[in-house]
Amino acid sequence: DDYLAKPFNPRELLARIHSVLRRADKPQVVGAQPAQSEGQLSFGPYCMDLDSYSLTRGEEYIELTSGEFELLRHLASRPNHVMSRDHLLDLLDDGVEGAFDRSIDVRITRIRKKIEADPHHPHYIKTVRGVGYLFTDQE
Repeated sequence: DDYLAKPFNPRELLARIHSVLRRADKPQVVGAQPAQSEGQLSFGPYCMDLDSYSLTRGEEYIELTSGEFELLRHLASRPNHVMSRDHLLDLLDDGVEGAFDRSIDVRITRIRKKIEADPHHPHYIKTVRGVGYLFTDQE
């Protein structure tokens, strides 16, 4: 279901193969819907409006890209649940994906800069080495 013109990078080929395999064997998405009201998700001082794709801290509007918003929504809808990078890639369905794709890591870094008091010591989105990411709102 894809075409790759010559010459091509072997990593690109591998990434596309992984993408096709992931789509062919896509797991059931558990918890993709928010656990709270259908229109909002809240954590700490933040409120996510799922209808208007907006994130606010009190009266302050936090600007997120649609990809950052979707990633944060998936994480926040399953607090205290570790999600692997591959699982998050599947949920976001980001076109070309593969073992070398770091787009989730880049988005996590950008989200942390926007919502964390100290992005180097995150409170909300924690890295679980070798496994994935964990969203927590515990004080």
